[in-house]
Amino acid sequence: MLADDHVLMREGLKQIFNLDKQLTVVAEAGNGEEVLTALAQTECDILLLDLSMARHQRNRDGAQNCQRVAAPAGAGLEHV
Repeated sequence: MLADDHVLMREGLKQIFNLDKQLTVVAEAGNGEEVLTALAQTECDILLLDLSMARHQRNRDGAQNCQRVAAPAGAGLEHV
């Protein structure tokens, strides 16, 4: 899943990932709420989350968005 508030960035990353037949972009999100909704509806192995995306979301910083996303997934989720 790709999560970035800039559509052009998401499109560019999707084109790069589509060059590898082993990778599939299963969902996209433009803000933290969309990320949580997409995660509830779509199974994914990797979430590429733009940490600076948070500056547009009610004073949440990147770390807070990351915690919100990781909480439902449980302790087994790794952050890179």
